[in-house]
Amino acid sequence: MSSSDVLDNVATVGAMQLFLECCYASELQALLHAPIDEPKALRVDFGRLLEFNVELANALLDNSDENLPLFHTALSRSLEKLSCTEEAAQVLVAQLPNHPGLRRAKMPRTGDAGRLVTVTGTVMRTGAAKLMDTQRLYACAKCGGRFAVAADVEQFGLIPAPTRCRAPGDDFCSSTAFAAVDDAGGARCVDWQEIKVQEHVGGTLGVGSVPRSMPVILEGALVDAAKSGDSVAVTGTLVRRWRAAAVGGRPDISLALRACSVRAGGGGVVGGDHRQAFGAFWRSHARAPMAGRDAIVGGVCPQAHGLHLVKLATLLVLIGGVARAGG
Repeated sequence: MSSSDVLDNVATVGAMQLFLECCYASELQALLHAPIDEPKALRVDFGRLLEFNVELANALLDNSDENLPLFHTALSRSLEKLSCTEEAAQVLVAQLPNHPGLRRAKMPRTGDAGRLVTVTGTVMRTGAAKLMDTQRLYACAKCGGRFAVAADVEQFGLIPAPTRCRAPGDDFCSSTAFAAVDDAGGARCVDWQEIKVQEHVGGTLGVGSVPRSMPVILEGALVDAAKSGDSVAVTGTLVRRWRAAAVGGRPDISLALRACSVRAGGGGVVGGDHRQAFGAFWRSHARAPMAGRDAIVGGVCPQAHGLHLVKLATLLVLIGGVARAGG
């Protein structure tokens, strides 16, 4: 990485940190008081980022595989600034604009690699949650310097062996001999899970079309965010994955979506405007809540005149009931 790239990354992290501290100050304070056993994650509305800094939002869209990790770094530094202790945190970017190039009913193609997209579908299979090493610490046999090597998601989480010395310092080291260091402070792990999401059958698919499916990588706070049969909206970065080639074997290359946000139930995220409209509606019917209920029932299938009781019964079946935990 050149010095200009380093300076660009520093400026990007600074801009992201400024956005978080200006627009999510109360959420940052809430993260500091979250239970220790829960992963620290902040859900960021892309619309607010677009209003705050258009260039930063466009950079995140077009090159999310490089800029999203910088967003995680900015969040960690914002928390560290408030608590004076090192905090590992995760940014969950959601609510992409309702544009055909960003919100897809069909699975993205290889031309979308590296871009941020939202895909809707049905979870067909969920894998077991695992622990994945995100980096490993190595020591140089010549200069004694230590440096970390990150896992490559495009190689199914493989941590490649270093080929040159990357230890910090002004002196160039030409060593090619390295040893892994068993240091708890240098190794980092994250919860990891892989699910398979399939396109919705009907609506967007033509007659005789076979719905496509794609693996989705869940990390950190997103693990166990969805189960088999759920209708989900997944926002993430499209990555190309491959395994090491073997002599005489066919190359194993595939596409996967590295999720940065998962919303079960079709992705119907309730925004601030919807919450205000909801509150205003019920405040206007505070003295006559049943009249408000009848107004909602009357808005169901307005083409069918009357049938108030039938519509009321249908709504009660669809959205009524009380949640009950199993066991």
